[in-house]
Amino acid sequence: MSGQPFTHPDQGRRYRPSVFPVAPTIAVGEIERQRSRMRVDDDDRPAQSKLGGIQPVSEAVRPADKSGATPTEPPTRVVAIGISTGGPNALQYLLSQLPGDFPGTILIVQHMPVGFTDMFARRLDELCAIRVKEAVSGDLLIAGRALVCPGDRHMKVKRLPLGEVAVLSDEARVNGHRPSVDILFRSLAEEFGSRGIAVLMTGMGEDGAAGMGTVRSAGGVTIAQSEDSCVVFGMPKAAIERGFATRVVALEALANTLQAQCGQEPGKGGKAARAGKQ
Repeated sequence: MSGQPFTHPDQGRRYRPSVFPVAPTIAVGEIERQRSRMRVDDDDRPAQSKLGGIQPVSEAVRPADKSGATPTEPPTRVVAIGISTGGPNALQYLLSQLPGDFPGTILIVQHMPVGFTDMFARRLDELCAIRVKEAVSGDLLIAGRALVCPGDRHMKVKRLPLGEVAVLSDEARVNGHRPSVDILFRSLAEEFGSRGIAVLMTGMGEDGAAGMGTVRSAGGVTIAQSEDSCVVFGMPKAAIERGFATRVVALEALANTLQAQCGQEPGKGGKAARAGKQ
């Protein structure tokens, strides 16, 4: 890490991972600290975070009124994110940069123990313009919403006659993990092909690397977080070394990349679409 500040492409402010103020109330940093005290598996040991906290959400994407009906528009593309050590702060930063009318849908596998993911998803929902919730089987894949896989469950995507949904299972661990990023990525490739976008972010181990190769073979977009913006450059590195990541993107530019890939002008988003957030 060079120690030099990053400049976010659209917000005229400086991004310095080590000096952000910690968010109030149930801080995502506290989730990360408690998670680090629990040994999940050999590939998910605690590491010192490069993200000491998170910048406040910009006014351009700050959540508006949460009352009203939840939009149910089908997504333009399906974004699957795999992440581990350093994930809570990185996810808060990424999701808080997306506008409420983001046209894609997002599914997240964060290596996290049982009992933490619901609190984590609720906290993200409070801070982000898009809607965020812990996934349950049968949740529709809708634009402008992120689903966080519960701890100790696997998550897949499925195309059904009545809609595209998330499906949870209690299948055996894969690569020592449940949830496993590989499980999510393989289902993304099988069900959505070129509509799929697989993203590997900060984390130890190799979970998700093989699945990312499946997504690439199916014609989907594959993105790895850059080394200098990762807390631990394990999972992204494994995909890059195998030639499965077609793009390497820094954390501060990832939201713009996802907007562009999902058909939305980077840095743009209508406030009216956020007024109905629930």
